[in-house]
Amino acid sequence: MKNFIAILICVLISVFAAAKNRNNSLLQELDKTIAQKQQFFAQKEVDLQKIKEQVAAKKNDQERYFLYGKLFDGYKQLNNDSCLFYAEKKREYANKLQNPYFQVDATMNYADILMLVAMYKEALDSLNVINTKQLPDYLFPYYYHLYNTIYRSMESYAATPNEKKFYTEIANRYRDSLLNVQNKAEAVYLLIESDNMIDNKEYEPALKILQSYLDTLPPESHELGMFAYSIAHIYQQIGNIDEAVYYYALSSIADLKSGIREYASLPRLAVLMMQKGDIDRAYRYLNCSMEDASESKSRLRTIEMSQIFQIVNNAYQQKEKKQQHTMTAFLLLLIAAIVSLVIGIIYIYRQIKKVQAARRALKIANRQLSEANRIKEKYLGQYMDFCTEYIDCMDKFRSTVLKIAQNGNQEKLLKTLKSKQFLEDKLSEFYKNFDNTFLSIFPNFIMEFNELLSEPFLPKKEEEMSVELRIFALIRLGITDSRKIAQFLHYSLATIFNYRSRIRNKALGKPEQFEQKVMEIGQR
Repeated sequence: MKNFIAILICVLISVFAAAKNRNNSLLQELDKTIAQKQQFFAQKEVDLQKIKEQVAAKKNDQERYFLYGKLFDGYKQLNNDSCLFYAEKKREYANKLQNPYFQVDATMNYADILMLVAMYKEALDSLNVINTKQLPDYLFPYYYHLYNTIYRSMESYAATPNEKKFYTEIANRYRDSLLNVQNKAEAVYLLIESDNMIDNKEYEPALKILQSYLDTLPPESHELGMFAYSIAHIYQQIGNIDEAVYYYALSSIADLKSGIREYASLPRLAVLMMQKGDIDRAYRYLNCSMEDASESKSRLRTIEMSQIFQIVNNAYQQKEKKQQHTMTAFLLLLIAAIVSLVIGIIYIYRQIKKVQAARRALKIANRQLSEANRIKEKYLGQYMDFCTEYIDCMDKFRSTVLKIAQNGNQEKLLKTLKSKQFLEDKLSEFYKNFDNTFLSIFPNFIMEFNELLSEPFLPKKEEEMSVELRIFALIRLGITDSRKIAQFLHYSLATIFNYRSRIRNKALGKPEQFEQKVMEIGQR
């Protein structure tokens, strides 16, 4: 069960991520389309200009009538003034030709454009003069469509609930009539049928009808824009905002690329983008819609856009103020940070100067201390050399006196001089003086030396330092030659080697680094 829930969550996350990426891609395409919209409108004008040239070249009034019909259709949702102009041209030529069907068709065109400019009463007056008994079958769908659309628009702008209900009922009757006369195979029938289902909250079947037909339409066609708009409207009704955004964007792209200035998808998309927090896009889309509504001379769209624009503009202004406050706060923080940094740099600079001065003083003191140590060590070395030479001289003197005594046969003198008691006494006294002098210079030598060993060496009771300690005391003084050490201590060279090796093997660290550490005793 847990695995199933985990898999379900992963699938849902993947679906949401894919939908978000799909919407982002389509919105980016819409942004590019808006940036290039003047190219599409210019191409539409080029196509219409070709029709105008055909009108000028034709001398047959009926042919001109049909060409004016094409211009009327072309300017519808592009420019209401031009559309009105060509509607009047159609009426002029219909009357000139005295063709009742042409006259009815031209009258409905005229009512159509009046409706687009929100002149509902005038539009109804124009339609009411039409005698439906003389109306050909092929014009009935258009006739009912106009009545349905006019009353739907009046419903939207009704001042009271009773008026709204009244216009809704009339619009519904005309929609039913339209469904009865409309060819069921045509796209218009599907749009009207789905609109009826939406009013009855039958969203699932309406979506099925619209989506099935949408999949058959060529991309970016005007019909695709209408079907995508209806699908988006359903998704908005049921609260699926992401899908509504997608289909409103799809419809907006088709509208703009079809050269249409009067549209509903883009302003509705702007409102949804505002609700989603994308204020920049909402503002751009409303600006584009306002600009196109103004260019198309559509009073109805302009009023509608101004109402939406006020809401989006207020949100945009609030966002701008918030960004300005954020930037101001950030700037103040940045200034404070720079001031703090400057103060810190000045403080650090002064501290560096103090440290440098202290280092110079310490360097001088170290140099003086090193010099003092060097003098003491040199003095101690000289003192030991002197004592050693003195002892050697005494030994040589003893040997000389012994020889003289031997030659003089003085037995008592010979006996006295053969004794080494004198030498041993002097050596003992010398080593005692050496121990006292060395330990006065390095009072912690024995302790620090033992810290380097796994087994400590302690001096015997009758002397300050043992032979091992004296060997490494000499090494601490810089006397590392085993021959000199052997000569100083009056031991054989092999004995000195053995002592040094045995103690190195008891070192806590690497044996080869032991004597270097001994030479650093007293420097810590």
